[in-house]
Amino acid sequence: MRLALPLLLLASVAAAAPEVAVKARTAVADLRASNDGGRVLVTGTLRDNLGQPVPLARLVVVEGEQRVDAQTGPDGRFEATLEVEGTGARGIRVEFRGDALLSGADSATTVRVGRRAVILSLAMATTIEAGEPATASVSAVDAEGAPVEDLQLQVRLDADTLTPVRLGPAGQAAIPLPAVQPGTHRLRVYWPGDAHRVPADAEVTFSAGRSMALTLEAADAAPAPGQPVVLTGRVARGPDQPVSVRLTMDGRPLDDARTDSSGGFRFTLDAADLPAGLVRFRVAGRTDAEGWRDALSPVVTVQIPPPPPPSPWWLWAPAILAALSLAAVLGRAWRKRPRPVVSAPRPAPALPPPFVFDAPADAPAGTLALHLRDALTGAPLRGTVVWLPAATPPPAPADTTPPAGVRAETDADGQATLTGSGDRVWAWAEGYAPVCHPLPAAGGRARLALLPIRARVQTLYDEVLVQAGRPPLRFGRQTPREAAVPLAQRGAPADALAALTALVERACFDEAPVPHAVLVEAHALADAVRGGMARA
Repeated sequence: MRLALPLLLLASVAAAAPEVAVKARTAVADLRASNDGGRVLVTGTLRDNLGQPVPLARLVVVEGEQRVDAQTGPDGRFEATLEVEGTGARGIRVEFRGDALLSGADSATTVRVGRRAVILSLAMATTIEAGEPATASVSAVDAEGAPVEDLQLQVRLDADTLTPVRLGPAGQAAIPLPAVQPGTHRLRVYWPGDAHRVPADAEVTFSAGRSMALTLEAADAAPAPGQPVVLTGRVARGPDQPVSVRLTMDGRPLDDARTDSSGGFRFTLDAADLPAGLVRFRVAGRTDAEGWRDALSPVVTVQIPPPPPPSPWWLWAPAILAALSLAAVLGRAWRKRPRPVVSAPRPAPALPPPFVFDAPADAPAGTLALHLRDALTGAPLRGTVVWLPAATPPPAPADTTPPAGVRAETDADGQATLTGSGDRVWAWAEGYAPVCHPLPAAGGRARLALLPIRARVQTLYDEVLVQAGRPPLRFGRQTPREAAVPLAQRGAPADALAALTALVERACFDEAPVPHAVLVEAHALADAVRGGMARA
């Protein structure tokens, strides 16, 4: 009895004491949400404050109004599957309410649902040779610009289905194309889509044609003085209709002709109009016939003889003696008379040709390599805008915003490369007059010389003078106003002629920079002066 009494008292005290419970903290670790089409798989691990997994715990996975129960396994891991509609970013939340020994916990993440986008890009030459195999390339990226790999793409060429191609590690693949007939063709690649990626397609249109073959030869590679330069050629392979041919000399257009019924052509040139020395001739053939492409002939070199010497001296001896005698008499009469010292005017510097074109045999079709320089100093022009206009009409002579086309800018050496189709090349740099030159062929090399606006205004005035049968303007011999007098006599409008003359004087004598608006105005005035003389 003595021992039982203390035990009863101890039990009663313990029963009367308040109950204190300490719960361990929990956390949801390794929470992941992955998208599989319209389903989202959520996984994670529930751990206590010592990092140990919590088994057989019940959790709730919440996405919007959707709630899904989950239970951890022996290793504390859980997973749940949500059915999600639509596309876009969705918030996923996992909640553990806790129990008698563990406190509650929650965690959240974001997942982008819906199928991923695929962006296909297809590239190939716009013009290929008919009857020969070709190659195109395709690449694929997702909406973030990351390469999409290991997709099998379907390929169609016109109405034919080609062998599928599979994208490589960088999301790229080459597409071999069979030989095609002349004409326009369409290449299309497409991805049909699957549970993870949406369908996508890309297509490109290209033309196939046959290149003409031109021959060119000189009747005499070194004609005698006074003899013409005769060049003949033939379209060795081409359409059944006449072809336009353009003769170039050292890359500059010289004369145009059309082939006869047999495909032949002939050029007869006066050697006196050609520079003496070794000259390179070439012919560019152009045709609108379906399925045929432009072509260049081989280069033909001709040794142009110097001008014939003057008549023998003995034919001129009496006249020379008479002139000397007269000069002696006049000299004695005028030797005591003071004479003003007049310096001889300096000859005008020879400007380089504004456009020189060359098309080597290995020049890729549709690729034009350009080299631009200042026509006065020869310095390379950096940042010059070069263009292959897509529209048929050429831009206005002073227009600095040509139609849409293939565009590039020159580097520090004044060089640029254009790849595309076009029948002319356009170039412009700040402070210079724009230029637009026809292209003898679809590919090759070209050198362009750009005139500063100040010099271009003077050469524009020279063109008006030459059209009126007058010599070009030469400072030291005549002023612009003196040169304008015969233009007025030939019917040039007085107001337009006076304004054009004032612009020339401003461009040549003012030290201030000449704005581009002066060039635009000069072209308009020059057209008005020409129009007046034409109507007179």
